[in-house]
Amino acid sequence: MPITDKQKKELNIAILEYLRDHGYTKSLEAFADESKEELPEKKLKILERKWTAVIRLTSKLQQVESKLIETENELKQAKPFNYNSFKGPKKLFDELLPNKQKYHLKGHQKAINKVLFHPNYSWLVTCGDDAKIGVWDYETGKLEKWLRGHTNSVCDLAFNPNGIYLASCSVDMSVKIWNFEDEFRCEKTLNGHDHAVSGVAFCVHNDNLLLSCSRDGTVKIWELESGYCSKTLSDVHDGEWVKRVVVSYDGSLMATCSVDKTLRVFDIKKDFTEMHVLRGHEHVVEDVCFSNPNTDDIIIHDSIKSAHHQISDDDGDVLQNPNTDDIIIHDSIKSAHHQISDDDGDEDDDDDEDDDDEYDEQESDNDVNGGTLLNGQKKEKAPRFIASASRDKMIMIWDVKTGECIMKLTGHENWVRSMVFHPCGRFLISSADDKSIRCWDLSKRRLFSKIDNCHNGFVSSIDWHPTQSLLASVSLAKDIKIWCHDKSVKNVYT
Repeated sequence: MPITDKQKKELNIAILEYLRDHGYTKSLEAFADESKEELPEKKLKILERKWTAVIRLTSKLQQVESKLIETENELKQAKPFNYNSFKGPKKLFDELLPNKQKYHLKGHQKAINKVLFHPNYSWLVTCGDDAKIGVWDYETGKLEKWLRGHTNSVCDLAFNPNGIYLASCSVDMSVKIWNFEDEFRCEKTLNGHDHAVSGVAFCVHNDNLLLSCSRDGTVKIWELESGYCSKTLSDVHDGEWVKRVVVSYDGSLMATCSVDKTLRVFDIKKDFTEMHVLRGHEHVVEDVCFSNPNTDDIIIHDSIKSAHHQISDDDGDVLQNPNTDDIIIHDSIKSAHHQISDDDGDEDDDDDEDDDDEYDEQESDNDVNGGTLLNGQKKEKAPRFIASASRDKMIMIWDVKTGECIMKLTGHENWVRSMVFHPCGRFLISSADDKSIRCWDLSKRRLFSKIDNCHNGFVSSIDWHPTQSLLASVSLAKDIKIWCHDKSVKNVYT
């Protein structure tokens, strides 16, 4: 690449200065005569400084290349995410929970609606009412890039399983697909909804399918390669605003929630057939999330254990824990008794089997711990439970198999906005408009810990890191916080 006349002049002066400072008199006279340049009176030492900078940058480049090779080797040896990696002694569980602020990030100009960790890299993405998507490095606390393209508030974000694509949806009635392996380029814009798009989720079993829900009362299924809408589920909630759409970790179930105070569960593998309409909340349902295998094991195990202690009660319609007034268990002891008896080989109830045929089809060829070998391959088990968060200040946990509410968590003092199951299975973490983050112990059925006044505004969204003990939270006060665990912090747990 040729240099400009100005750059050429600066280089000639730098060479003349170098020759003068180091006593090369004959070369200096000859070069000055040919270049027609005059020496400056001040000693700038431009050539020495430039050369030093080149050496320093070369050294940094070599370090970055070494780090890149090291990271590539780690990725080649990395194992797929496994919930079993979070299993361990219960006394260590509290060390996995956040209690200290690690970073406080700012940059959005309006309220932030969603936060999400990248599944593989040290990136964190956020979106807000300023129509921007922020990509942050949570290890350094610095902004990587602003993604611009939406023309109104961005409501929700979702990564596909391998983290190559990010989907975003907006009040501008569009869904955008961003390629994180091509400099965060916007690859597609999907148009088709007739009102604000409030939620997006990728289908786990098929990377080419994306789900979106809208205030127009529909859920749409999009093909990413073509950009076309392949299916529209109309009047999912009788035409009411569909607030959120989520997909289970095994890819077999879809759930939605709405302003009609209900959540609904669908069987994806049966062409999105509706399985349950779950009613119980007294206000708008803001968020839903499926349980993970560890959560299923803990809740089922504790319910069976509790049933053993109360099996003498013939009427037994309610499982009660005397130490937990804020959680009500509605599972019948008779149902748990049948399950215990079947495991022991003492009893069998054909009537119950007929009622559960639809759900059991998904569970066939799977064991309690998350699936057995089917045709030589590991098959994940469908989640047993689903949680819902509502403006009625309550979190409810439902049995996907029966459609019954088995647990109610009360304690938040305002609308509950967001929640996530901890990978270890024992905890559910939630955030609300009371400016708090609360951790619920599902095993002991009570509040385990909380962080009050964690933001100056309503806490609109939280997300748990896929592999590290980190929690991200965002608020309507336009800030982002990363939380970690610090053993020295006291008086956090209740």
